[in-house]
Amino acid sequence: MKEIIKKNWLFLLIVLQPILDIVAYFQYDSKIGTIAGYIRLLLMVIIVFYALYKIPKKRNFLILMGIIGIYCILHIANGFRVGYLSLAEDVSYMAKVLQMPVLGIAFCYLFKNNSHKKQIINAFVVNFFVIIGTTLIAHLTGTGEYTYKIYKVGYMGWFANANSQSIIIVTLVPFVLYWISRKKNIFLSFITAILSCLVLIANGTKAAYLSIFIILGGLIFFYLLDYLLVREKCVKKEKSKMLLLSIGFFVLMIGSVIIYPITPRHLVDVSDSGVRDVENQTIEEKKQEISEKLTVEEILADPQEKEKLIECYKPLLNERLVEKFGVEAVLEEYGWMPDSYTMADVRLQKRIYAKLLWEDSDILTKLVGMEFTQMKDSDLENDYAAIYYYYGYLGMGLYILFLIYFVIIVGVVLIKKWKYVFNEFNFTLFMVYVLQLGLAQFSGAILRRPNASIYLALVVALIFYQCQKAKTEGE
Repeated sequence: MKEIIKKNWLFLLIVLQPILDIVAYFQYDSKIGTIAGYIRLLLMVIIVFYALYKIPKKRNFLILMGIIGIYCILHIANGFRVGYLSLAEDVSYMAKVLQMPVLGIAFCYLFKNNSHKKQIINAFVVNFFVIIGTTLIAHLTGTGEYTYKIYKVGYMGWFANANSQSIIIVTLVPFVLYWISRKKNIFLSFITAILSCLVLIANGTKAAYLSIFIILGGLIFFYLLDYLLVREKCVKKEKSKMLLLSIGFFVLMIGSVIIYPITPRHLVDVSDSGVRDVENQTIEEKKQEISEKLTVEEILADPQEKEKLIECYKPLLNERLVEKFGVEAVLEEYGWMPDSYTMADVRLQKRIYAKLLWEDSDILTKLVGMEFTQMKDSDLENDYAAIYYYYGYLGMGLYILFLIYFVIIVGVVLIKKWKYVFNEFNFTLFMVYVLQLGLAQFSGAILRRPNASIYLALVVALIFYQCQKAKTEGE
């Protein structure tokens, strides 16, 4: 057993993730945190010390961990300076954010051979089918969670956060398609692609649905580019396979558009639009009480007209925002005359709340970030905005530098040895990375969710491994 764990520790670590998600789901309302959360924190610590033990030259690793540690000390020290609301909650949240870069660095040092790469791919495939299986069981037994509870659409199963779950599925699908393509069976590849599309559609989130077109479109692009640029590698059978898969994937993309009206995503979009249209009509009727011939500048210059505008919008604005900052400050952030779609954007409401708190902060707080607990009840949903406001110029700069580093090394290797590195796995890997970075802004719930961020840590480490491999073997 010890030998099995030693050889397959990475595979076991990854396949444990959906199990921990299910454990967390059934403990979601726990006031002291979930067992899954504590296990993930413990695993992060163990992996860091394991990496430190395995690395022969520890200097660079210690420097990188030291930079993270020094930043954390500065952030916490500033919290004490301005007065902490809750040290425990702020530090707990920061530990979740740190998991991705900490594990990413550790994995970069630990991944030394193709065994780790194979373990990751196989584990991703296992996780994909575990998610499908548990989601089916959950909804067949009536115990599963809907992605959109109010409409009872979107199948999430025994998973607590819809956004992070959709990001995990989006991450897994390209690797599953790559894995099945290695079987050299077009029929199996097409069936797997159909299954993948159904899973993404069933999830119900916009991120999952739109990812169908990015993933399948990206693979079609790769097949065509591979045929045009690396033609000598393509035997006749391979050319036929690429052509058939490209056609099949294109048909699936068209099919996904055709069935959109019966998807969970469509129901949510139509329902939200209907509500917003009614609200917009009410707003327009109220606006008519204000002179329609006046511009916003003219209204603001006239105290009476300005008061009418404020009275028009005040009942429609978020009460917490108005109570905390005043109706004028909030309306100014909205541009004074927003429509119902803008005001109904919960993500925007939270960003406005964070921005107004940020503007009241001093320069030291802006440098290392404000306390998360100030936003506890309105936690930002877009990851980059959250990193910026919670961790300041320094934290945001370090985080972006870490993410961009892997884009840079890919670019360098492509320029120098593109024929060696241009293959389906590397394309899949980088496509997933781009998707993850995009979803951090578009959807959120990856940089600050340990159950999703571990997949990003694995992807960046694989990118690093593949680039290092290209430098040595491609010479």
